Amino acid sequence: MNAFRRLTFSQKLNLSFAIILSISLLVGAIAFYQLSSLHKINQDLRNQWMPAIDTLRNITDNFDKYLTTEYAYIGAKDFRQKETLATKMEALRRNIQENERAFAQLQLAGEQESVFRVYRDTIQAFLTNSELILRLADNGKEDSSLTIRRSPERINLLEGTRRHLTKITKSCIKGGINSTIESDLSYRNALFFIGIFLGAAFLVGVFVSRTVSQDIRAQVGGEPARIAEIAQQVSLGTWR
Repeated sequence: MNAFRRLTFSQKLNLSFAIILSISLLVGAIAFYQLSSLHKINQDLRNQWMPAIDTLRNITDNFDKYLTTEYAYIGAKDFRQKETLATKMEALRRNIQENERAFAQLQLAGEQESVFRVYRDTIQAFLTNSELILRLADNGKEDSSLTIRRSPERINLLEGTRRHLTKITKSCIKGGINSTIESDLSYRNALFFIGIFLGAAFLVGVFVSRTVSQDIRAQVGGEPARIAEIAQQVSLGTWR
């Protein structure tokens, strides 16, 4: 404090300006860093988590439709009906595969990646099993088709596929929620630190204002406005 008071008037102003400018630059740097962090989090939500959840939903919907169509194919007696159902199943298989490729291109790591690999192995085994069931149905062996469809192996493949799909979906939803929480935390941290440094800049400004005004009054012997008024009265010969 005493060292500051011993500075000249111009030195006090320059030092105060430098402190306030440094605080302003620090606030700007913090704001830029937090905005960059928020931008990255929003990109992850937009480019990874939301597309991942949407893709998994499409896979699940197509898988359920495939099961229904497969059962209808086994019970179909008309050739044209079977042909229509076969075309529909082929389209559903392609949709599942396209969505799988889209999910893989998202390049998710950790739990999502490992569970997705297991899921792809399971659904491939399921579709292979489905081809066997459909061939039997084509050969007029509907009873055998239904027997295999109800077998423990088939049920395990069905439950495994659904279980892995559910697990990946929950994991992606959790990842999206964590990103949202992280975004909110970054926003709160930005407000906290910006508030602190703006408060510090305000206190520095108040301190400098009081110190400089006191210094000016001490040097000129009073309030500058009053001194100017007296000087004017003296020059006019009206001062008493």
